[in-house]
Amino acid sequence: GGGFEARYTLALALRSQERFEDADALLAELTPKARRDRVRVADARAAGLWGMGLPAEAGQMLLDAEAHVSDRDAVDELAALRAAVLAFSGQSAASLAVARPILVRRAAGDRARVRAALAAALALSVTGGVDELRGVVSELRERALSLSDELPFVPTHLLATYALSLALAGRLEDAHQ
Repeated sequence: GGGFEARYTLALALRSQERFEDADALLAELTPKARRDRVRVADARAAGLWGMGLPAEAGQMLLDAEAHVSDRDAVDELAALRAAVLAFSGQSAASLAVARPILVRRAAGDRARVRAALAAALALSVTGGVDELRGVVSELRERALSLSDELPFVPTHLLATYALSLALAGRLEDAHQ
């Protein structure tokens, strides 16, 4: 029983207990109506698939979800999540190929651009793209911070990844700022 929110919360609780298969089964049964809920479910499913050691399946599930939504903001946000999965999987070039179009399209929503910035930060930090990353962070830092209630870990991860990238590039003075 229970409505969408109750079942979604139960799925998150199951995932936090590392009961990834049970969480994914419950999430797969949900039929969210609102755009934000569709993104939330896909995000939770991707995290669970990642937790099961299935990053390729997480990326494919997000790609499939993109194909089933018509709202541009939702497509962009799902693509940004897929870019993060690719970055965390060590596929930096593929991650950047997905994230960059979102970052350069000024009409893209803030949530999608900030999530794409995090994916790009991860990819650029391991490919030596610190100068490009500086531009991304400079442009989106304030937007990321303004979304900290909705995306609580994203601003911290973005700024920490940027600082690490600067340190790895030998720019310790820049990283200290």
